[in-house]
Amino acid sequence: MCFKSDAERSIRLFDKFSRHALNRHFGGNAQIMPTENHSNLVEEILDMKAGIDGIILNREGEIFFYASRVQFGRNYESFSLRGYRPSGKATEFAKLKRASKTCAPMPTYHVQAFVDSDEKSATVAIVPTIDLVQYAERHKPEMKHAHNGGEGFIAVPWRELDRVKIYRVDASGLVEDVTAAQYVAATEKEQNHDRC
Repeated sequence: MCFKSDAERSIRLFDKFSRHALNRHFGGNAQIMPTENHSNLVEEILDMKAGIDGIILNREGEIFFYASRVQFGRNYESFSLRGYRPSGKATEFAKLKRASKTCAPMPTYHVQAFVDSDEKSATVAIVPTIDLVQYAERHKPEMKHAHNGGEGFIAVPWRELDRVKIYRVDASGLVEDVTAAQYVAATEKEQNHDRC
């Protein structure tokens, strides 16, 4: 699958699943406005320079930014941050580290969705971005290299983050709020059942 169709699929599945989880996370009635379409210069700058995939306006009128990643098939139960590029260009992690120290705009939240292969449901995790940056700086997790040209990703397990919220979303947009502890226990139970 080419990059453009992957990006289009990610945007479509964000709308189908992640948007509902974000709205639930912000208490309902939040306006979720993606910037990835680049319909104006501001959206393009936010996306390309600050890694901001969208804007959230909650019902109290507060503004938050988010970064979103949608993956298909296996649920790795982790957030992933691009930490290495063979080209040497600045990575997502490098930009976030710099922004967190200089107060430059950056995503307030990271949204990671793992969509089941049949696209009928997804598990969506949401966490404050600063938690990811601090975890990666403190623990220096192993870089995992993708098969698509050698890019490296830092995987941050959901269970390691205190403020992570995990949601299960079905194709109709129904959202089930699952705390991290409940999610980990249910996942371990499913894995043990699969072994029998």
